[in-house]
Amino acid sequence: MKRIFFVALLFGTLLMPQASHAITDTRCWIKDQCLAQRADEDTFHSMTQQEIDEGFITSTESRAACGEKDALGKELGFCLPATVAKTKTTFGSQNVFTDIGEFIGLIYRYGIITAGVLATLMIIIAGFIWTTSGGNSERIGSAKKKIAGALMGLFLAVLSYSLLNIVNPALVNIRLPQVWKINTQGIAPPYCDQISPPKNLSEIEDSRKMTQAQRDEASKHVPEKYTVTSTEAICGFSYFVEGANDLLCTGRTCSNQTKNTMCVQYDADTNHNKKIEWRCVDSNLVISVKLTGLWTSILSTFDGVKTFLETVQNDDWVDIEGDDPEFWPVCEGKDGLYRGNVNEKITWNQMRRTGIIKTKGTSAGINPTLLDYDFIFPKLSLADQDWCNKGNDQQSYDRFKGIFVMIELKESGDLTDPDLWIGQAEPKESNPTEAVVGSWLQPDEIGTGMAFTDYIPKENLEKGVTLNVNVSDTVFQTIEQYTGSNTSRNRMPINIAAEPIKCKTDCTDGEKK
Repeated sequence: MKRIFFVALLFGTLLMPQASHAITDTRCWIKDQCLAQRADEDTFHSMTQQEIDEGFITSTESRAACGEKDALGKELGFCLPATVAKTKTTFGSQNVFTDIGEFIGLIYRYGIITAGVLATLMIIIAGFIWTTSGGNSERIGSAKKKIAGALMGLFLAVLSYSLLNIVNPALVNIRLPQVWKINTQGIAPPYCDQISPPKNLSEIEDSRKMTQAQRDEASKHVPEKYTVTSTEAICGFSYFVEGANDLLCTGRTCSNQTKNTMCVQYDADTNHNKKIEWRCVDSNLVISVKLTGLWTSILSTFDGVKTFLETVQNDDWVDIEGDDPEFWPVCEGKDGLYRGNVNEKITWNQMRRTGIIKTKGTSAGINPTLLDYDFIFPKLSLADQDWCNKGNDQQSYDRFKGIFVMIELKESGDLTDPDLWIGQAEPKESNPTEAVVGSWLQPDEIGTGMAFTDYIPKENLEKGVTLNVNVSDTVFQTIEQYTGSNTSRNRMPINIAAEPIKCKTDCTDGEKK
């Protein structure tokens, strides 16, 4: 019996509603929006208007998370989902259930009723056997056992229900952990152009010059009018997002510019401190490169990393003095994706004055003298004829799909510096800032490998791409092993079905192609 009480108490504790807290809470809804959503979701029209209204909840928890009213005086609270399930079998008069808890609770109660009916039926049958026994002691004994068994079963069924109901009513009237609807309108991405579908915005005046503390203070004053669309948000300015309460996004649009069409956020002062300086530049690709990972823990066991870090302590760790960056195109022809022609030539000297920004950041956590890099590349051509071969008709060119970027990291001790290949992570449709980095690997090689489909798409380059490149110890071990050796290095395959090319220390044009 003690075990029964313990188990019941344990389940009762687990199933009791728990409090939660949030700072900017996506559970918050305006009352009218909540009721409209619940009405739309009630596809079986199983709820009355009163039941729809009861799905908007105000409580101490909701007031702590949302407040009582928004800036326009509209009531705020939590919203229950209105989704229901409809069964083919009717239980009593009910076949529509709001959740599995309601269904199980109904079956439980029907089980108690069924137990009572079966017990009564068994008692009647046993009584009939007793009355027709003719004094036969064996038949009378059998009837008594049936009556005793029926009464015991009914007693246990009723007792179990009553016991659980006393310990915690939620064990019989099953109360699942409360699930609130998420208000996706209240989730604003950091950049306005990432809002999908586009929403209306309201600009915060002079926000480009504000500190973060001033932005936080300004966000407390939610506007009444939203007159700008998210696709028109100007580079560096902060905006309220309609329906997102006090959440802000930052504009990155330079469409009013004739030449400088890409928005960048940072610059560096004379001491390499990062400073916020929003501006539009003539580029369509910005790559931020930094060192991350557990470098110091492997210094004594991996000579390549040790040599690399010794090299960069007082020097640039990205080779911006020697080999220039390379851009390797992906084209689409009649046989699928293939590697195009490496024609675009951008030198580090071209970029030295304004295109290379070195700041103190993540890399300094590995060695205080190491800097992060931001490379603002001159605008790349996106024309098919600049990257791809002519098609079968010899009139039009194959379709240019996108590019990979390759830069070299410095390392002493080897004749060749390791190549770092850079692509864009999925989902590419949302133009993510996460990069894919590594080397081209043969099937039997292990490490951080590139895939032919990791290219930076043309469609994203048309809008402007900013990529965060994290060079971890794992990434460096891979590129050092397969591209930084004295004998051979891996290069991009000629097409999507081919294996990476192995070439000597200095790959000739023929080997590259």
